[in-house]
Amino acid sequence: VDPGSHRVSIASERYLPAEKSVDIVGKGERQTLTFALDPAWGTVRVTTAPSGADVRLNDRLADGTTPLTAEPAQGNYELEVSKEGWKTVFRVFDILPGQTIDFGTIKLERVDGKLALTSTPSDATVTVNGAYRGRTPVELNLVSGETYGIGLTKPGYAPTTLSAAIKPNETTALTAKLAPESGVVFFRT
Repeated sequence: VDPGSHRVSIASERYLPAEKSVDIVGKGERQTLTFALDPAWGTVRVTTAPSGADVRLNDRLADGTTPLTAEPAQGNYELEVSKEGWKTVFRVFDILPGQTIDFGTIKLERVDGKLALTSTPSDATVTVNGAYRGRTPVELNLVSGETYGIGLTKPGYAPTTLSAAIKPNETTALTAKLAPESGVVFFRT
């Protein structure tokens, strides 16, 4: 390097770039210039209930499953947390060097399944676990992985109860045959 004043820049992956001025003496004299590079990453902590979910940062799969600690470089990120049978969760965040972002425990929700319910005769009132949900024929979105109590009523017919186990991303089809309700009528003429 020629004698005189010079600016020296250094860059390394995952570290912030640094720059220094140095006066080169020359005449074959060896000079040492030392840089202490600051990290350009932060820390992200992701925990889920249930655990064992995959984590992607900007579409790149992180090593391991939740609970997970990752060290992404500074910048803007989209966090994607996914697990088979559970709804995918997205979060957008910015991270600075040295910053720690803890998302706490992300509660995952089961993927919805569908219940397609018909009855003979149609137009029966439908309740799911005691809550009104419409009249037959009806298609309902329900949280998968659970079994529901289905009630059907219609004037002139005996109340009917069914149970339905809902699977993720599937439609469970049920048909109920309502039994006519008869009574005794007395006539006096």
